[in-house]
Amino acid sequence: MLKNIVEATTNNISNNVKESLKSEQVRKDMLELYGPEAFLDQENLKYPVMNPNSGKFRSDLIYSAYVHAAIQESKSEDEEKGEYYTNIKNKAQELFEEKGCATELNVKIQGFEHSVIDITELMYLNTEELNLDWIE
Repeated sequence: MLKNIVEATTNNISNNVKESLKSEQVRKDMLELYGPEAFLDQENLKYPVMNPNSGKFRSDLIYSAYVHAAIQESKSEDEEKGEYYTNIKNKAQELFEEKGCATELNVKIQGFEHSVIDITELMYLNTEELNLDWIE
């Protein structure tokens, strides 16, 4: 199930936004146009949380940042990196709550879309208790 959640988080982001965010120049432009709040890690232009075209916060980007950071935090053997990911995860969670993001995640399983996962509950899972070894 967790694998479906991770995949659904990535799949919820439109292809247009995903493609735009792959460009380093787009990220630099976002920093210039929207300021440091466009990223959870402004210094490295990582974990974008705004639509690169409109500058509006996107729940799917915020949640995707949370999921990625939580996974990396749980896999990290380096204390400094672990703290980095904990910080990103906490920023994402705070922003998610501050912006009043939707609390359900649409998940496509076998071609059918479901809105059954309350993602706010997932944010409080202790990732150390999860088996995330299957994630590369």
